[in-house]
Order: sequence, then structure tokens, then C-alpha cells
Amino acid sequence: MAARANIKALKNAVSALKVQKDEIQSVINELTIKSPINGHIVDKVANIGEVLGAGMSVATAIDSQKLYLKMYVDEINNGKIEIGERAVIFLDAYPNKPIKARVIKIAQRAEFTPKEVEVREDRIQRVYEVDIKPVNPNPLIKFGLPGIGVISIGGRLPKSLDELPKL
Repeated sequence: MAARANIKALKNAVSALKVQKDEIQSVINELTIKSPINGHIVDKVANIGEVLGAGMSVATAIDSQKLYLKMYVDEINNGKIEIGERAVIFLDAYPNKPIKARVIKIAQRAEFTPKEVEVREDRIQRVYEVDIKPVNPNPLIKFGLPGIGVISIGGRLPKSLDELPKL
């Protein structure tokens, strides 16, 4: 009889430990910081030991799947470009490392060239915004990093910025 009582007490203890384990796991889950995106951290906002309120940012992350290069194409070449067209991106910091890309967006309406274009003659033309996105995520690409996009219009793509004509 004593053995049965011990077994029952041990089963109760095991059940209590399982409940305690579930409670501890619940607390760990609530205190674990999880990113809503699969990206990389570009800025740490909070430090270890700081008290944060609900919903406050801990870090800034970028989803590398959503990065793209916005470029402008003149009226003549716009008609030759299609969604999915092959392209490459050359970052100013890495002019000899082409990043394979594809055209993902072509604006339907022309606009005047934005102010960022430095030569006045280039700003007079009307252009179309074209977005090109890397085929694969690339750690070299960062938000706001300047670069040059080249779209293949039925031809080959350059392997270096040196292959492009000088302006």
C-alpha cells in the first residue's frame, strides 16, 4: 500500500513539474525578442539592461528581400524594357562586382527628372521610374546606398562599370 502511495505522490510531483515547465516556457516566450522579418540588423536602438515599454523598438532591421534600386529611363528606351528584363546593379563602393537583378516595376507615366540628377540638361527630359531588384539577397546592398543600374535591352550586361561609356 505504501508503494502505491509513493507512486501516486511521484506522479503528482511529475505533473506539477510539467505544469511549472510550461509556465516557465511561457515566461521565456514572452521575454524573447523576435523579429517580424527575416533580415539583418542595421541599427541598435536599445542596450542591455534598459527598460523598454511595450511596443518600443529594440533595433532596426532591413528585409533584404525588399531592397531594390530605383532608376530613371528616358522616353526612348522605356518602350524597349519589359518586366522581368535582365539587369545588373553596380554599387558605388563596389564598381567591379555586378549584382544580378531583374526589372520589377516600370512607371506608366513620365515625370520630369528628379532634382538628384546634377546636370541641368538631364533634368529637362521626361523620364520613367524603373525599379530593379536583385535576383538573390546580397549583403553588400544596404538601404540608401548609391548605385547604378544597367538593364539589358536584348544585349549583354557589363561585368564592370569600366565597360560603360563615360559621360
